Amino acid sequence: MAREERAVDRAGGEGREDTCHLCGLPLGRVATGCFGSEDRYHFCCPGCREVFKLLSSASGDLPANFRDSELYQACVAAGIIPGGRLDPSWAPAGEIFPGAGSDRDTLELTFRAEGMWCPSCAWLIEEVLKRTPGVLQPRVSFFSDIVRLQYLPHLTSPVEIISRIEKLGYRTSRSGEDKDRTKSDLLIRLGISAILTMNTMMLSWALYSGFVHGLSPTVVAYLSYPLFLMAVPVVFYGGMPIFRKAWGGLRFGSTSMDTLIAISALAAFCYSVIGMARNSIHLYFDTATMLITVVLLGRYVEIHTRERVSSAFREMDEMGRQKVRLAGATQGTPELWVAAEAVRPGDHFIVRENERVSLDGRVVDGKGLLDQSALTGETKVVARGVEDGVMAGSLLVEGKLEIVATWGARESSLRRMVDLMMEALDRKNEREQLVDSVSRMFVPAILTMAAIAGSALWFYGYTANEILLRCLTILLISCPCALGIAVPLGKVAMIGLGRTRGILVRNHEALEQVRGLDTLVLDKTGTVTEGAFALRCIVCHEVNERTAFSIIAAIEKESFHFIAREIVRHARKLGIAEEGGHGIQELEGLGVTGVVAGKTAFIGNRRLLSLHGAQPCGFLEDKAREQEQTGMTVVFFGWDGEAKGFLVFGDPIRHDALELIHWLQRRRIKAVLLSGDGEKTTEAVARSLGIRDFYGQRLPSDKVELIRDLQHRGHKTGMVGDGVNDAGALAQADVSFAMGSGYNVTKEASDLMIPSGRLAAIADAFDLSERSVRMVRQNLFLAFFYNVTAIPVAAAGLLSPLVAVCAMFMNSLTVIGNTLRISGRKYQRGE
Repeated sequence: MAREERAVDRAGGEGREDTCHLCGLPLGRVATGCFGSEDRYHFCCPGCREVFKLLSSASGDLPANFRDSELYQACVAAGIIPGGRLDPSWAPAGEIFPGAGSDRDTLELTFRAEGMWCPSCAWLIEEVLKRTPGVLQPRVSFFSDIVRLQYLPHLTSPVEIISRIEKLGYRTSRSGEDKDRTKSDLLIRLGISAILTMNTMMLSWALYSGFVHGLSPTVVAYLSYPLFLMAVPVVFYGGMPIFRKAWGGLRFGSTSMDTLIAISALAAFCYSVIGMARNSIHLYFDTATMLITVVLLGRYVEIHTRERVSSAFREMDEMGRQKVRLAGATQGTPELWVAAEAVRPGDHFIVRENERVSLDGRVVDGKGLLDQSALTGETKVVARGVEDGVMAGSLLVEGKLEIVATWGARESSLRRMVDLMMEALDRKNEREQLVDSVSRMFVPAILTMAAIAGSALWFYGYTANEILLRCLTILLISCPCALGIAVPLGKVAMIGLGRTRGILVRNHEALEQVRGLDTLVLDKTGTVTEGAFALRCIVCHEVNERTAFSIIAAIEKESFHFIAREIVRHARKLGIAEEGGHGIQELEGLGVTGVVAGKTAFIGNRRLLSLHGAQPCGFLEDKAREQEQTGMTVVFFGWDGEAKGFLVFGDPIRHDALELIHWLQRRRIKAVLLSGDGEKTTEAVARSLGIRDFYGQRLPSDKVELIRDLQHRGHKTGMVGDGVNDAGALAQADVSFAMGSGYNVTKEASDLMIPSGRLAAIADAFDLSERSVRMVRQNLFLAFFYNVTAIPVAAAGLLSPLVAVCAMFMNSLTVIGNTLRISGRKYQRGE
């Protein structure tokens, strides 16, 4: 036992048999092991076992400092083994405590669950996963079929998690693989069921219509055998997925639409078998087969509709999974195709004509024309050359580019856009949560109602045949399928439509609130203006231009602000060497300070001058105001408590800014211009656009207070900003719009994102909001009105089961058709 004790001690364990010999975690339920030459070692997961084998392969035992080895650290970083050690008493086998453990103790798992036919399927899978020991934060998306979760490897494993899902009747596969398998299987079952059902209906029609009148009961009874033989494959082959999911749900105490269908089909089939044994002509094989066939048809139509309305998600996901052509290490070395996930920042790759850029990067060689419409919604082509940035998903229309990757595949702007869209789908608003709650209670309520109706009919002396017909009709006509898809189908349609218009919806509930905004606050720099500052001139007082540039460039060279980049670029263009600076500080909303050649230098706005006790002389003040009155931005600089001059920057107004302001005015929406620039500059831009309310020289905290003040006065306020200095205001607003790509893609404060920066897309957002609210309201009305009307009619015996099946199918079609009608309607700006 000496070797085992040494291994346990080195792993940080305490000699217990229930801890992993490598990482020290409790073994839990998925423990595995391997034999050494003398002893048996225990591991919490297969990853730990394989790493143990590699670490001990040389000496037959773990090295003393194995945790510091490159292999161990690489395996932790890759998620092969857990990274941290839990107290063995933390989670006994079979128990989990939400919130315990750190992110390093968990691993992530993503896979597809195929065969979800309605939102209740997603809810069932999520509930089962929540009850699975070791599974944390499961998220199931009905429209993408994607399951995402975190799990504790010492309590469960991917094999066990997937096994539980498959026992419910769903197929699983890796994300991105076998997307059409479920649809193909459904189509086969539908085809076979439809052929047999048509023949069953024709033969049943002969019995119902009296064509066999005059034949002996024995001869008529023989006609039941063909009906039985045709019904068996329809019910038990075509309906098997329905039965498996209904049974799987009952095992976990859950009911769904599948429960109603399974009970109805089996009741009709079993009653017909009993009637056939009694030589009765009152058989309902046609009802059972028609029910299964119509349900399969409805679900095929739903899957096809889901694919159509979610095509935007699928296209972006496929663009992010394209392979990359790596450039050869040296000239003459062949190019190599690899998966995008294999490329690391700093790797060079080649993009040729009519190929898509798979990763974010910077052009190092070549030039070309790029179509970014898949990302921005704009169909214009942009030119890119050396040192220009490119976004993943762009199509190279012309030319050839060599690009150096700046981000990996998981961090690319395209992948982040997909993740943001998926998060929007996963996030449920209050209306959707209410509908889900009603749908889950609806099935038990209908079963109870059918049981009460059957008991009442039996009490009043109705025949068993009549009782069965009415109860079946109640169950069939009240299936809540249309109710289940009413909200999520509309949501995915609007999010997908928004993507085609260059709008990323991060919060669908906020999208619905856009239509109610009466005030829109717009940041000036980078939102109303292009944000492409160009240095126009420099005005100096008692100092020459080269000296001024050498000092201010020294304190700006480490900054990533676009004004700082322009200053440094201009200084280098003039061949001016920057002085060495230290003690550099960036003051939010003010400017930058630092010490250069013994001088305390500063560059920024008038507030920064006041902090340093430096007031511009009359000459500088007059010149600065002249520039500000023309809409230019003035940035002062100086040192040792004196203002030495200012820089003049020009930032052109966006071509579509005036069109947006006129559109807002026609809708009686108040426009407010907000900026950190001087009052005169802000006023000049506001007057050129016809904006009456404007506020200049505002700090980020001032912007938040302005938004809060507008809200306190009863205004529904939206905020449009570039997402850099406007995070607080964006978070405070009722609805926030983040403009531009790059940094803004990861901005958590925004509700809607416009990667292209098109101001016209804000008008599109109002249209999307109107459509979204109208669509959801109409869908819910159609679903609820149908059920409220149909259930009493069915209970009164005015409908047959066959009519109920068709009515259920038509109700789902009305919701689907309404969604496609509204989402597909052309939009004319200004309406």
